[in-house]
Amino acid sequence: MEQDQQPDLAPAAQDASATAPGASASPLNRQAFLERLSEGKSAYQAGDPSDACPYDRFGDAEEQFGYRYWTRGWKEARSERESAAAAAAGQ
Repeated sequence: MEQDQQPDLAPAAQDASATAPGASASPLNRQAFLERLSEGKSAYQAGDPSDACPYDRFGDAEEQFGYRYWTRGWKEARSERESAAAAAAGQ
């Protein structure tokens, strides 16, 4: 009887994952890497802070993958801008 009284949580979990970034169940490959990298670079150029990453650092493998390469893209964009600023200042 206790089993009948417990709600089925599986459909809710599926619905929540469908709205998460990168939820298309894409493989963790070079194309996905390049997409996350460019997302991070675009976020930096838009003025988003580094902690605005839409991926969960402690989530499943896809979320960790997204977090790792989104932040790498963000950091690369920041480094490029800082290097350009230093070069313009004559340093």
